[in-house]
Amino acid sequence: MGISGYLNSTLMNQFKSTLINVNFPNISVIYSSCFKDYSNLTTISFPNCTSIYNYAFQNCSALTEASFPKAVFTGGMQTFSGCTALSSINFSSTAYWVYLDKTSPINTIILPKVTSIPANALSDFSYLKNTNFDSVGYIQSSAFANCIALSSISFPKVYNFSDFAFQNCNNLVSMYLYGSSVPTIGGNFSTTFPDSV
Repeated sequence: MGISGYLNSTLMNQFKSTLINVNFPNISVIYSSCFKDYSNLTTISFPNCTSIYNYAFQNCSALTEASFPKAVFTGGMQTFSGCTALSSINFSSTAYWVYLDKTSPINTIILPKVTSIPANALSDFSYLKNTNFDSVGYIQSSAFANCIALSSISFPKVYNFSDFAFQNCNNLVSMYLYGSSVPTIGGNFSTTFPDSV
């Protein structure tokens, strides 16, 4: 489609039942609820989109991958809620946390500009294996709790782990920390990390 600039729900509603694959190289803004309830949508490509608003992809239950290499604003906690098939996200430019549905089979998360991982943000994501958190400094309580598929992870800039951050991540055997000082552990080691580390 030769659309440029922005997308909203009024503009896109006519395609709701037919869209399966989306490629909009000239779109910079996706407004609230734009693709909400697009149950047939499986793949999306927005290489130049810089802003995504709340509910934009809510209940896109067939969506498997989301890549927004230039998005710097991802507003709201419901942007991808109900995306129960989503397995991979890549937001290379945003410093905002991207909230995901707990029922999604997420195995890959690429968020190299995010500086903090909220409490419980990835807890119970049992398929998570591949990550990029190159700028994360603060990992809040239970952030990765019960990520049972996670075996290796790295944090080049981490300075603080809150209590229970990796609780029950029993397959986690390698953690790489590249900072110039030893990170602070908010609780005690045994409740923050599994015995396998």
